[in-house]
This record gives sequence, C-alpha cells and structure tokens, in this order.
Amino acid sequence: MYTLQLLGGGRMGEALLGGLLAAGTLTADQVAVVEIDPARRDHLVARFPGVSVAVAPSPCEGLIVATKPTDVG
Repeated sequence: MYTLQLLGGGRMGEALLGGLLAAGTLTADQVAVVEIDPARRDHLVARFPGVSVAVAPSPCEGLIVATKPTDVG
C-alpha cells in the first residue's frame, strides 16, 4: 500500500511529486501516480525512477486529486 497516490500526472501532479521527493517528504517507493495518458506515464517513469506510474488507482493511505475539474467523472 502506498503512503500517497496522485490522481493525475500532468504538470500539477508532476510539480507536486517533484516537490515531495526533493524535500524528502516521501521516497519513490511510498508514492504512486495514476495517469491515463501513455506519453505522460512514460515521461514520469523516466523523470522519477522508482515511482509507480499506473493507469488505475491502487490501495493507498492518502490521495491527492491533481486533475482539472472537467477531467473528473
């Protein structure tokens, strides 16, 4: 189970992820990103080694919705 999961790996999600990792708040194995766009997933995997990037959510302790309101179904 992940400590934190980001729902959305666009610019906002990427900025949050980068800040959390750079500050040492979380380690790569504690955070996951859910992103539906294959190109964004590839980008995040390359930029943040060790961070799980998936198409669907998984069990986690906390979740941040990092999407545009119109993208939330």
